[in-house]
Amino acid sequence: MGWQERTSMMSPAQEREFWLKEAENRMEHGGLLVNRRHMPSLDRTPVLRKLVEDGKLVRVRELAWLSTHVRRTFLRLPEQQA
Repeated sequence: MGWQERTSMMSPAQEREFWLKEAENRMEHGGLLVNRRHMPSLDRTPVLRKLVEDGKLVRVRELAWLSTHVRRTFLRLPEQQA
């Protein structure tokens, strides 16, 4: 089951908790990857955008592995920023 199916019937509060938990669970992989075909988009996921605006998640852009031209966007918990 994809993230869209899991979040479709959640309240906004439940969805916020879901995304914060996802970012925490993906910490060792750089954070929650966004704006990719199979991942959530900040433009189309208002709850994620609001979490970034409120400072609950930090948006980090990094170069993709083995590429100097492709940047990936991750969302991380603030203490993971460094």
